[in-house]
Amino acid sequence: MKVSFTKPYFAASLLLAAAAFTISCTVGNGPGPCPLAGAAGSNCCNGNIACVFSEFLYATALNQVVSFSINNGTGVPTMQASVAFPNDSGGVLSAFGTIFVYVSDSPSNKVYGFSSVAGSLTPIPGSPFSGVTAPGRLAYNGKFLCAPNSTSNNVSIFSIFNGGQNGPLTAVAGSPFPAGSGPTAAAFGAIHFLYVSNSTDPQGGISGYSIDQNTGALTPVPGSPFATLPNAGPGGIVVPGAGKLLFVALTNRASVAAFSVDSNTGALTPVPGSPFAAGSQPLDIAADEAGSYVYTADGTGNTITGFAIGSNGVLTPVPGSPFAAGTTPSRLIVDHFGRLYVTNNASNNISGFSLNTATGALTPLSGSPFTAGTQPISITSGL
Repeated sequence: MKVSFTKPYFAASLLLAAAAFTISCTVGNGPGPCPLAGAAGSNCCNGNIACVFSEFLYATALNQVVSFSINNGTGVPTMQASVAFPNDSGGVLSAFGTIFVYVSDSPSNKVYGFSSVAGSLTPIPGSPFSGVTAPGRLAYNGKFLCAPNSTSNNVSIFSIFNGGQNGPLTAVAGSPFPAGSGPTAAAFGAIHFLYVSNSTDPQGGISGYSIDQNTGALTPVPGSPFATLPNAGPGGIVVPGAGKLLFVALTNRASVAAFSVDSNTGALTPVPGSPFAAGSQPLDIAADEAGSYVYTADGTGNTITGFAIGSNGVLTPVPGSPFAAGTTPSRLIVDHFGRLYVTNNASNNISGFSLNTATGALTPLSGSPFTAGTQPISITSGL
């Protein structure tokens, strides 16, 4: 027989919105709880229940949002569903449980919301949601959603849990909050800090905030904004693992800036040796769930650059880096099972890789790359 249960889970570093989700278990010798830590196919509940995880990818392409089911054993994605979308989104994130998928639409100044059941996407009541201007790459910390507004130089904060109904977006009091010039991507750190890359800031600035977990209000952290390099064009940003380090792709300076994060104040301090060379045009950056490795998508070099993260945040290239991708790799993620997926905007597909947890090296998945509509750009995953 089958049993199921729900449990909250948070993984802000992967841009995954957190909510309750269900794990189905096949009972061999009596029912019992299946721990969240169990991996796909592992035995749990005194060795008698096999945990089954269903994973999905969500990608935006020209005029559509596409979902893919993932084969747990091979990591191979299969296109599951597609819904019409007015443009080519620059940001997408997903939630666990009765999954919510949020897509930013810069031309229409909206954020679209969908519920997903087995990868099938249905608009959330009230979608699309306003309160944004040219929104970029989204972030979520388990309670609040952040949309950086690239043309109005501010960030919008929304709650998605309102009046007992989950999914619809409601702007928090005071939203939007001031940011630097051209805010483009956001990442939460240790739940209560938020960081935004300002792509057109003359000093390559990163805006840092503390976020009130009751109201969602933002307060700049001491020293914000934090400079990287002049005219660096900071893009993708990630705060991996325990939230002690921050990495941002410097698109115009072919490098990655690394910072340590003050756990009390949220202030950023450059890591020794930062920034680190990273291809020719790093557009995005992602980290594995353990916070051991980071990877950048090189939009002109058509490669993925991988780094091992030292205890002090110093980055060292992993064996075999850089790794060949498709044409114009734009966004990338590392999922919960140690697989990396990257959208190849100009070759209309997604490259998939397995990640060697001992070395950080990448190996193409069987059948990679995978068809993903026209000009895919944003990507995320969810269980």
